[in-house]
Amino acid sequence: MLFDRLSQKLDIKVLFAVPATEISFINDHTKDLIVTAQSIDGDVPLNAMGKISIDNIYDAGAQALFINHSVLPVSISSLFKIVTRAKEKQILSIVCVNNFTEAAMIQPLEPDIVLYEPKEKIGSFEKLSKEKVSEINFNLNEIFTNTLIMQAAGVSTPEDVYEMFSLGVQGTGSSSGIVMAKDPFKMIEYMMKATYQAKLDFNF
Repeated sequence: MLFDRLSQKLDIKVLFAVPATEISFINDHTKDLIVTAQSIDGDVPLNAMGKISIDNIYDAGAQALFINHSVLPVSISSLFKIVTRAKEKQILSIVCVNNFTEAAMIQPLEPDIVLYEPKEKIGSFEKLSKEKVSEINFNLNEIFTNTLIMQAAGVSTPEDVYEMFSLGVQGTGSSSGIVMAKDPFKMIEYMMKATYQAKLDFNF
């Protein structure tokens, strides 16, 4: 798998988000990727018929989990339970937030990663201004002390990836920018190489 090969070659950690049904296969056929569940069905018990729990994705080999994406929001009470259970299972928690109010509410949880993406920008190919990215980064670092900060709104080119790191974010990514590219495999390669160059230039 291209992502896996480049992750090893460039020494870059990749959160590879997949549906629950693909976790086991991807985990068995890659070495370096952080296999990440796209979602679970809230704080459901293990024996909930037809539901996907943290225990299910853990058993399948997931190492990380996206929580509260704009298309699959969860209540604050559920979010607290999910992050707590993820920590118990040593699964990285990636909590998506849409604004600073949400970010402040989850601060006591100290999730591993916070991904800030304004809902209206997701999949839009519309980047935030450099000033706005810097402002968001500054404010999130004021809220969180032990949490990695990611931003990815509108990221769709290798240049976007590099720019994000130049503005101080600790992680970024893209879905639409890759799957809708003329050559998705080339786009993966170029984005990974842009990340590697940023790693060299900004010493992270």
